[in-house]
Order: sequence, then C-alpha cells, then structure tokens
Amino acid sequence: SMSIRALSRDFRCTEDTILNRLDRIARQGIALHCSLRPKADPTERLCFDGLVSFDRSQYHPNDIGISITAGSRFVLGLSHASTRRSGRMTPYQKEQRNRIDKLAVYENHAIERSLTEHLDMIQLERPHSAIHPLILSTDEKHDYVRAVMRHALYREQDNEHRMIHQRVPSTYARTQANPLSASNYYDREVRKDQAHHRRETVCFARDAATGMSRLYVHMVYHNYEKHYRINQPDRVTKTAAEVAGIPGTDIRLLRKQFFTQRAFLSLLKLKALDLKIWI
Repeated sequence: SMSIRALSRDFRCTEDTILNRLDRIARQGIALHCSLRPKADPTERLCFDGLVSFDRSQYHPNDIGISITAGSRFVLGLSHASTRRSGRMTPYQKEQRNRIDKLAVYENHAIERSLTEHLDMIQLERPHSAIHPLILSTDEKHDYVRAVMRHALYREQDNEHRMIHQRVPSTYARTQANPLSASNYYDREVRKDQAHHRRETVCFARDAATGMSRLYVHMVYHNYEKHYRINQPDRVTKTAAEVAGIPGTDIRLLRKQFFTQRAFLSLLKLKALDLKIWI
C-alpha cells in the first residue's frame, strides 16, 4: 500500500534496491502463476474489465485489462494498453495534450488488442464444449465487442465448442447480483492496496513496466496468499486459487519454490500475455 519512496525509507535502502526486488519477485510470481493457472476449473464463468489509471502523468492514461473468474475471483491475467487522454479538460490542459500528441505515437485499437491477448490465453488453457461453453462477461464497450467478434473462439464455433459473450450495461448497480461483481471487487481491492492506482494520488507509476510488475505481485498475493473472504472464520484458510479448483498441495509446493528456486525465462513456456510483463 506504500509508494516506492516510502518503502525505501521504511527498509532504509535506496529506491533502486526496492525496484530490483520488485522485478525479481514479479518474475517469480509469473513463473508460479503460469504453472498453476491451467489447473483451475475451466468451466467457471469469466469476467473481463479494464482498470483505468495512468503512467508518468495524466496525459498518458492506460487501461489495464484484468480477466478473472466470476465465482472464485481467481485473477487469470493482466495486460496493458496505453490510450489518449480524453474527458473534460481546461483550455490549458487541452493545449498541453495537443503538444504531447505531436510527439506521441498511440497504438491503434490498443484496448481491443489487450482483450485479444486474454482470449488467446483462454483458448489454450481453458477448453470448452457445448455442455460447458465459455461464458465471458464484459461491459458494453465497443472495443470489447469487436475483439470478441473477431477472435477464433467466437468466429469458429461449432456443435462441439461454444462461446457466450454477456454484455453488462455500466448502469447496473455494483452489487453481488451484477455479473461483473468479481471485476468490480478486484478493482476496489487494487485501488485500496496499490498506492499508485488510487484516485487523485501523487504516488503514480513512473513507467508502465514497473507499474505492471508491481500489480502482478499484488495479483499473486490475491490469488495464492490472501483468504478468499476476509470476514470468513479464521479456521477457513482457502485462497482464491483453491476455490478455483487448484489443489492445495500443488500451491504449497510451488510457493516453497517461489522463495528458494530462481525462475529462468529459458526454462518457461510463457504465453504472450505474461511474456510482455516479464521482459
């Protein structure tokens, strides 16, 4: 919940030391998560939504795509998309944005590409059938609709493989009855736990790579360390990963290796979704 500078003061070391440790633990987390993720129950409904934040300044907003299981709240993956600043601005802010636009190069359909990377991972790791179709809930953003319509999961459906795209209006109340309640829950958790994703904060991420590495560390904590429900009895210690169907013995084994054996990229087979954060 602290900024990099606050962590360096607390541990009495330099900011570079904190960043180095974050990079290392993020890569260990990628190795852990990519080994356990395929073991989750593939029949559970999925949610996808974007966490809107910014890198370096509010003139460089981003949309962090988060795919998560609806019932167990097991986060599957993260992706990053840089976008152009929009919304209400003062005349000075508009002039400043126009100066930046002359030098900046924005990726076309970045949010659509972001969801496509998640769908590629889902296609490889979560087999579906006519009896257990892939059900994906998103809001009504046009980028999400285009990404789903153009992906092989949706276009190449047949009698053996089915996909359902559920579009949820943003006007729906953010309650447990909302089909996107898992995404809304994790959005609130990140805003609470990560200093550089809070509203109106000065603890913003200085670059996209560091911000995504730190968020991946939080995702691993959420999946494999934190109790599924904070207010459940102390004797119930299941994590989101165990609720998602991943055996506890496998989690405990890899968590031990997490702190004792260094992961190497050459020994891993990462999906493009995770490889981008690693490198």
